[in-house]
Amino acid sequence: MGAGALNPVFQPLSIARMIWKKKLVIASIALAGCVLSVIVVRRMPPVYVSEALVLIDSQKISEKFVPSTVNTELQDRIATLSEQILSTSRLGKIISDFDLYRNERKSMFPEDALERMRHDISIQMDRTWSNKPGAFRVSYQGRDPKIVAQVANRIANLYIEGDLTTRETQAEGTSEFIDRQLAESKARLDQLEAAVSQFKLKYNGELPEQQGALVSTLGRLEVELETNRDALNRAEESKAMLESNLASTEASLEAAAAAPDRAIETAAAPAVGLDGTRPPKQSEQLEEQLHVLTSRYGPNYPDVKRLEAELVSAKAAEAAHPATAPPRTPLNAGPPAKKWGGAESSERLASLKMQIGVAQKEIEFRTQEQARITSEMTDNSEKINRLPLREQEMAQVSRDYEISKTNYRNLLDKKLAAEMATDLEHAQSPERFILLNPAPVPEKPQGPKKPLFYALGGLLSLLAGLVAGIGMELKQGKLLGQWELAPHIPVLARLPNIVPSRAVAE
Repeated sequence: MGAGALNPVFQPLSIARMIWKKKLVIASIALAGCVLSVIVVRRMPPVYVSEALVLIDSQKISEKFVPSTVNTELQDRIATLSEQILSTSRLGKIISDFDLYRNERKSMFPEDALERMRHDISIQMDRTWSNKPGAFRVSYQGRDPKIVAQVANRIANLYIEGDLTTRETQAEGTSEFIDRQLAESKARLDQLEAAVSQFKLKYNGELPEQQGALVSTLGRLEVELETNRDALNRAEESKAMLESNLASTEASLEAAAAAPDRAIETAAAPAVGLDGTRPPKQSEQLEEQLHVLTSRYGPNYPDVKRLEAELVSAKAAEAAHPATAPPRTPLNAGPPAKKWGGAESSERLASLKMQIGVAQKEIEFRTQEQARITSEMTDNSEKINRLPLREQEMAQVSRDYEISKTNYRNLLDKKLAAEMATDLEHAQSPERFILLNPAPVPEKPQGPKKPLFYALGGLLSLLAGLVAGIGMELKQGKLLGQWELAPHIPVLARLPNIVPSRAVAE
């Protein structure tokens, strides 16, 4: 029978036939595999898991009052702490302290032991209803339950200590940075303040904020100039009047000297000027001069006091020698009358010259005052005209100063906030990690799942027996039944399975 006569389809009946024919082999292999699986699973060491719960306690004081200087997201802080705790130096110290992986370290490299410990450590976040981290769990798995609990608590404490240290370091670093910035800002501010002060000293009187004072001063000078001009006009008029009186007095004196016989009549009659009018009395002239001086100076001014004394003396002299006609005198009384009239005229002449000198001094003073006021007004007007230029220069000088002053004030506020935040960190009042549930000593191992391994070992053993039995039967190449023949091949006869007895075989 050729190979083409066989049905190429792998029939289920053929598989069942092969299993039945090799049932003892399959059963033996499956039983041996199950026994081996049981031995292996029983020899697997138990694995214990211990877990510590770390609570994320929020800041006690509201950030509205004391803003925190640590603004790193919680996930990022935990990730950073994980990198630090799972570093080679930290894990190496934990392995050394608890003598972990004692047998494994004999046959593996130190890096492999560190990597295995990283695999045995687990960090899991617990989120609140607002999807924010409220706590996280630190777990560790190992073979010794007591060591597992101790390692889990050690790692949780490392997270707590690392968070406190990191927050304090960040707060202190922020405070130190602000202190440096504040010192630099203060030095810059001092330089700009010195520049502004030098500018104000250099252009004092022309500063923009002095515009009101300059305008007020200019108005006052205009009023003072007008008053001084009026006083100058009065002084000039007084001087002209005094010079006129002096001229008339000198003319009267010359006339008295030329006509001795008329001396008594001239002395008795009131003095008449060249224009036919009576000249003013000495007291009247002194009163006019006093009025001019008091309009400009106070009562304690020396010239005012002097004129007041002269005025009193003139009034007393006029009262002692009234201007009435003297009694008749004999002819031989001419010389005495001439002597008395000449003395009075000389006194009056000296008084007029003195008053003219006072008026001249007043004119000179008023002229000087007018020049001074005019000069001050000119200078004040020039300062007012230069105000726009000074305002522009002042803006250039003070712009950086104002910016630096604002920056310095902001840094002062930030320094105060940083100091308060640092005190808050030292007082253990900020957001922090709290070991809410320390890792307990586990009583029940977490693994391995022995029933599962038993079932898996038995299944694999049975599968191995089936594969071995079917392979052995296929290797023989026998026809297992008529179902393996092609449909067009007829079956002519069926022969039973003849098993020779032991006797016949012998």
